[in-house]
Amino acid sequence: MLTYPDSSKSIKILRTERSVIPISWARSRIRRLGSLLSATNTCPVLQADLAHIQVQQNIDVRKISAWVALASGPTMLAGIYGMNFRHMPELGYRYGYYIVLGVMATLTGVLFRNFKKSDWL
Repeated sequence: MLTYPDSSKSIKILRTERSVIPISWARSRIRRLGSLLSATNTCPVLQADLAHIQVQQNIDVRKISAWVALASGPTMLAGIYGMNFRHMPELGYRYGYYIVLGVMATLTGVLFRNFKKSDWL
């Protein structure tokens, strides 16, 4: 035990060959050093892994969104032309349904080409 002259506190000390170190100071330095070492070793690795996971999730979401957009065009046209009202444009034309099917295929093809070009599919 060591008692400082200006204090009534007594502290435990660690005696080495060269110096006298208070144990509480040494313990706090060792804990801080341990936390710094563990933080510097694991944080960048963890952050890199999380960044990789987020990039992969963004790619997946883009692909899902592109496939939904491809399905939405024909679904919209089929919904409109499936309403069975009296004055439908294709009823007066012999090839009306084929024209509508061609518009659906063209719309889907254009969307597919644009998504492929922008690397979403």
